[in-house]
Amino acid sequence: MSEATAVHHRPADRPSDEELEHAVQEELTWSSSVDASGIEVRVDHGVVHLRGRVHDLAEDVHVRRAVLRVRGSVGVVDRLTTAPQAGDGAARR
Repeated sequence: MSEATAVHHRPADRPSDEELEHAVQEELTWSSSVDASGIEVRVDHGVVHLRGRVHDLAEDVHVRRAVLRVRGSVGVVDRLTTAPQAGDGAARR
């Protein structure tokens, strides 16, 4: 039996992964409820992958909402962690 190879076609109206990554980074930078300095963005076939740290769970929600506002994003993989609170030795999720 032959193994099928997946071929991904980007719809003409959807930005490239590189364009989407840039647009998401801009959206996060301009969002007043997000500190984008600790967030790494990568895009694969329209799915936005996030890594890094945010201050709290509310900021995590704001980040995801900002990503979904960007035209062309088809999903979010959230690998963000929250920064430790003062006096707390471990990061919370």
